[in-house]
Formats: sequence, C-alpha cells, structure tokens
Amino acid sequence: MKDKILNALKSKTFFALAINIVIMALIIGITAFSYDSADDFYNSLYICQYHNYYNNDINYIFATITGSLQYILLNFNCFVLFQILLSCAAFSSVTFVFADKFGKHKAFIFTLVLNILFSFDHYSNILSSKTAALLLTAGFLMALNAIRNKRYSLPFWVGLAEITFGTFLCFKYFFVGLAFFIAFFIGDMIAKRKYKLPFRKFFWYFRPFVLVFVFIVLVGCGLEYYSYSVNNANAETSGLYRYSVLADKSDDNAFPNYSDYCEELNSVGINSANEYELFVDGYYDENNGLNTAALEKVADIQKRENPYDFFDNAGALFSDAWGHIINFDSYLIAFAVILAVMVVFVTVQKKRFAFFPALYFAVGFAACMYVRYAMDSSAYTMYGILLMILSFTMYSFDFGHLRKDEYSNITDKSRKTVLISVIVLVILGVASCVSYFFHVTPVEYDKKPSDLYTEVERHPENYYVLDPVTAKEYISYTDNYIHPLWGFSSDFLSNVDGFGYLHRTNQLVNRNLSTNIYEAVVDGRNVYVIDKNITFIKENYLNQYYGKKDSVIVYKDEKEFNGFTIYSVDRVK
Repeated sequence: MKDKILNALKSKTFFALAINIVIMALIIGITAFSYDSADDFYNSLYICQYHNYYNNDINYIFATITGSLQYILLNFNCFVLFQILLSCAAFSSVTFVFADKFGKHKAFIFTLVLNILFSFDHYSNILSSKTAALLLTAGFLMALNAIRNKRYSLPFWVGLAEITFGTFLCFKYFFVGLAFFIAFFIGDMIAKRKYKLPFRKFFWYFRPFVLVFVFIVLVGCGLEYYSYSVNNANAETSGLYRYSVLADKSDDNAFPNYSDYCEELNSVGINSANEYELFVDGYYDENNGLNTAALEKVADIQKRENPYDFFDNAGALFSDAWGHIINFDSYLIAFAVILAVMVVFVTVQKKRFAFFPALYFAVGFAACMYVRYAMDSSAYTMYGILLMILSFTMYSFDFGHLRKDEYSNITDKSRKTVLISVIVLVILGVASCVSYFFHVTPVEYDKKPSDLYTEVERHPENYYVLDPVTAKEYISYTDNYIHPLWGFSSDFLSNVDGFGYLHRTNQLVNRNLSTNIYEAVVDGRNVYVIDKNITFIKENYLNQYYGKKDSVIVYKDEKEFNGFTIYSVDRVK
C-alpha cells in the first residue's frame, strides 16, 4: 500500500494536477471572478436559474448536465464552476502531455509559461469561448500523444472528453483545433521524412492519424447535430434558436440607418424611425413589426453593407494586433513569448523541423480569419489561437536527435542556467501580472442602484418590466453578475421581466397577467416599468398598437431611485 501511494505521488498525473491546482488557487486568491462578456451571464441565468436548456451557443447536452447538477450545488453557479474546473483539468492535461514526452523538468517550465500567459483569463475572466479553446488544445494534444505512444488508454479518452466539452462550449473553435491537429501531422511527416517511406510503411504511419481524426470528427459533429436537432424539435424551441442566432448576428455589426432602407423595413412591419429605434434598443413584439422577420431583414441588410472581404479582414486583424502592442496587454506578452519560442525551436531543432513554426503561423492566421468570420466578432479571435500556437509549438520540440554532448549543453543544470531561467520566469510573471492589473476594470460600486434593488425586493407583489437598454445596467450591478461563482437565490429576478424576446411566462400566468408583455404592462395590476431613458417613443408605440379610441396610454412617474425611474402605465380618458 505504501509503495502504491509513493508511486501515485511520483506519477505524471499527480505532478500535473498538483502544479495546476496550486496555480489555480494562487490566481483565485489574488484576483476576483468577473464575466468577460455578458453573454455568459445570460447563459448561466437561463441554464442554472430558469433551467432553459435551448441555446444557440451552448450545446444542449452540456446545458442539461449543468442545469441538472444546479439542483444539487445550490450555492454555486454551476455554469461558471464547471468552466473553472474544466480549465484546471485542461491545463493539467497539457502538463501531463509535456511530462510524458519531455519529462517533468521541461514540463514544469512549459507549464509555468503557459499559465503565466493564459491562466489569468481562464480563472478571473469567465468566457466560454476561451474555455473551449483551452479544452480543445488539451484534448487534441492528448490525442496526438496517444498516437505517439501507440497506446489508446485512459489519457486518450480523457482527451476525447475534453474535446467534447470544448465543442459543447464553442463549436466554432472545434475546426480550429482540427486544423492544428492536421498541421502537426504534416509537420511531423516532413520533419521525420515519412513521405519517403514505401506506401505500405507510410500507411501504417498515416493510419492512426486518420482513424483518430475521423473518430473525433464523428463525435464532435454528431453531438453538435444532436443539439441542433433538439433546439429545432418544435416551433417554440426553433423560434428561440432562430431568434438567438439572428440577434447575435445583428448585435455584432452596426445597425443600418432607417432612412437608407425605410422601404425594406416597412415591408416587414417597421413603419417609422421611432419603431426602428425601439427595435435597435432590443424591444421585441411578435404581433407587430418588432419580430424575427425584422431581425432577418436587418441581418440581410448588414450582410450587404458588410460583405466578407479577405483583405479588409486581414487588415483589421493586423490593426487589432497593433492595438494590443501599443496597449501593452497580455496579447503583446503572448506575441513576444511565441516569437521567442519559435526562434529557440528553429535554433535547437534540425532545419526540416522549422516547418512546424511556419505551419502553425499559417494555420493561426487562417484560423483568425475563420473565427472572425464565423463568430462575426474580433473580440476573442486571437486568444484561443495564440494558446494553440504556443502549446503545439512546445509539443513539437524533439530533443531525441541531439547528441549527448549537445543535449548536455542545452539541459545544463548549473546554477547559472537555473538562475537565468528563474529570472526570465519572474520577469514574465511580473509583466503578466502588471498587464492584468493595469487593464482590469474595477466594479464601480458607487453606481450600483442599491436603493432600487431594495425597492424591487421589498415589493414581491409588484411586477417590474425593464426597458432593454436599462436592463443591461440594472443586471450588471446585481450580486450574481458581480460575483459569477455565487449561486442564484430562488427569488433572483422573480418579479422582474423585460420587453425582449424571453419572458417569465410562468410568473405572468401565476399573476393572472397576459402573456403578451405589452398587454400586461398596459392592462395588468401592480405592473410597473423601470426606465432611465426618454419614454415618449414607448408611449407612442403603445398607443399605436395597444391603444383604444376613448383613451391615451401614458407613463406616470411613481418613484425614482439611483437615477432609475419607476413608471406605472395607465390608460387615461
């Protein structure tokens, strides 16, 4: 028993888990969790609080697993908790792969470099697409390591699980991981001159890559297709899925001017500039012009206004890179480290191994262009791809060809070499910490509408409907937004709704209110609107579509808290 415990403590698995758990604990201890994008807050809200698992971003299977476990882990936001745990597991897998191929000493250095560059974003800034990129990186490296060892045991299946969870969180990054997998195969074939082998021997070299590739594609695409099928199983779920896809596309581009396309917008029911302004703000009304048909029309106009152009997107990509350089953020440090590692790679390896950095750079550039186009956004395109470039470049090192004297010079463990390595890591760590804390955005607690929250909580009998623009600020200061890991209380937003697509239908029915939120606002009892913007456009819209000849619908000021006004909406004769 003692020998088994000692062997377990000496194992690569324990080494990988121990070092990454310690790093995770240190980062969590000195930072605070926050959402990198409001999208993840709404994903967690719908999955963990409302248990609505139909989502165009998150796979239905993952949403179901997360939402089901939320019933048990009430004190945590399971969507965020799983991302943290999966990130730690993925970092541990990468460390395990390095330790298995290079030994623990080099794996320790490589792990520190990767964590210094990327772990802040995974543990402090919650974003599912970044977590997906990390999981896919770890999963594909585990698969490649299994091919190298010709042993498809537990680590291989762990890697497959990580690829699966990565596709659950962001399917678009799945193809980026596949591209790096193929790039490694091509680089390995060139570096080892396998293309010169007779066909029979080359086939035995080529076969495991093909089989693993096909298996991964079948699993990843199959699970994604299952999620798509569930999301489109009936009219209700397909309507939500369709709306979510169109809303994401529209929000990622500038909205067109109404005056330039008034005839086209009139054809789908948007009959005035004021209605279009409400549509842009996020108002949704299926019975009138603010509906999915309008979203489709706007998305079509945006596509015509912003056609995909390779050179324009390439120029924008380099502009983004230049912006990171002049802002001295974590991306700049990652650029510098990747460049340094590639220089070391070309210097240490044989000349034919230089294909690896060239391939990874080419694939990374193509992947940035693809992700920018596929995600309709430039905000998070480079992060995951930089992680993949660095991780795959590190894994591609091959010290086996070096002679003993060369190897001893490179791996010299004299005090001088160790001291230089420590200094470099310390400088890198300090630079990364300074960059993180310099760019972190603190929560402005003085702007938190605490009095408004208290008022809403003190009157559960009232039903409050938020203006969509006001809702963004209202939500951003709630405790669950500021503290992502906290579990949702049973009464969180229980008497709060909005004018957007999704509504608390059960709450409306329980309060004997119309399921049409506009009718509920106008004719329901104890229903109030919270809005901190001008209201005359909303009054005009309600009078046009929900008014009566013998009365006028007006917003009446009831109370004001922290700059937010609470209105009652009444019919006045």
